[in-house]
Amino acid sequence: MNKLILNYSLTPEKGGIERYGHNLLKFLSTKDGEVFTFSERFEHETFFGEENITSSIKSFGALDRFTLGFRIASRLKRKKIDVIYCLHLYLLPKAFIISHLTGAKIVLAVYGIECWGGRISKYLRYFERVEKIICISEFTKKEVVEGGVNPKLIEIVPPVLDLTHIPEYTKLPHESLNILTVGRLNSDEKYKGHDQVIKSLKLVKDKLENIKYHIVGRGDDQKRLEDLAKSEGVSELVEFHGFVSEEELDQLYRAADIFIMPSRVEISRECAQGEGFGIVFLEASKYGVPSIGPNIGGSCDFLKEGENALLVDPDSCENIAKAIISLGADSALREKLGKASLEKLKSGYIFSNLENYLPASLY
Repeated sequence: MNKLILNYSLTPEKGGIERYGHNLLKFLSTKDGEVFTFSERFEHETFFGEENITSSIKSFGALDRFTLGFRIASRLKRKKIDVIYCLHLYLLPKAFIISHLTGAKIVLAVYGIECWGGRISKYLRYFERVEKIICISEFTKKEVVEGGVNPKLIEIVPPVLDLTHIPEYTKLPHESLNILTVGRLNSDEKYKGHDQVIKSLKLVKDKLENIKYHIVGRGDDQKRLEDLAKSEGVSELVEFHGFVSEEELDQLYRAADIFIMPSRVEISRECAQGEGFGIVFLEASKYGVPSIGPNIGGSCDFLKEGENALLVDPDSCENIAKAIISLGADSALREKLGKASLEKLKSGYIFSNLENYLPASLY
């Protein structure tokens, strides 16, 4: 079966959506048939080296959907395309045209805010060519169904880490209680909750000694967060690392005691924000680091209260502080939750598990 992959970006070093597409393309390239890719950003020669990834167009962003459809159909006129993997909802109109020109069925991937709050409803006219929708979480599935999509079309295919096995990581010795958040510091992604954690530290510092909150990531919201730490009187407890290398990030995870990202969720047609899943929770689990996460949103598929995480009301600094204190003061609980997260990761959220989630009829 020949597959055509449409996405804005297929570079694995970017965000969660890019990594999701990267892993899906890598998986499909191991199956029978050829894989063709059309993406704005895709460095073919540095990707995997699989021989059956045969074609790449580096930019189609300026083309309207009709021009793109005819160009792809012309490029692939000697190849029969059986299925189009449309890896972003905004590309569905383009996939629809290509589907009509090639006769291929469409598999659509949806993630989170792009389809929440009924936003998917304006794309329903294109669904006559969609054979299957893959959602990354039950939360996103619920939003898609409420937007008017037939639930029989939907399969849950969660993010996975690009690993075939997980090595044992040795904890690095450290004196402070290290709390870690990894994520972009963009002003349009304030929902991730860095500010809520900073505010909660004011309540935590009198209960726990020698704590340090490490923030990894860069963006235009850093100045606001730095000013907030000063105004809350906790700037000495917060360290901004900015962008770090893979080696530096590995060191930070190995020295971390708690991973935290209490992302808020807001859903309406005018504004949608929140985590469709939150792949960073999988990254933390790889190192056996227990998480504090939100009690709402897509991350609840992986994070379960008292089993492998503590879940909090992301709007409540008091609730966040209580969770930090509970976990920070109890090393046995940290070890228990961290081990449980690692085992859950191994059993369902690494690359080899994609075979279990994606129906064979689609590849």
